[in-house]
Amino acid sequence: MSKLTRQQILNFLKKKHSLSNEHASLVLNAFFSTIIDLAQKDGGVLLKNFGKIEFQKKTLEKNIRNFHTKENIIKVVESKRMHFVPSKNLKEKIF
Repeated sequence: MSKLTRQQILNFLKKKHSLSNEHASLVLNAFFSTIIDLAQKDGGVLLKNFGKIEFQKKTLEKNIRNFHTKENIIKVVESKRMHFVPSKNLKEKIF
């Protein structure tokens, strides 16, 4: 499974549709903002012949030492990360 970067998508859009850097970036940002909104509501989005976009939740516990009071405090940190897996068709066209 290989990762696809934002820059690779921008290069593909510019080359395939003769777009400027600014226009390709606007198209990609609009696409991602729409997909992110949908994925956050439903937990993920599957785009046929394009790929799968999902959010992965991570919960980390950090042990923080307070040197003034000599206490250890456990802090729980939650984060979400967007993960994209390109489809086989998309990989063949871009790579």
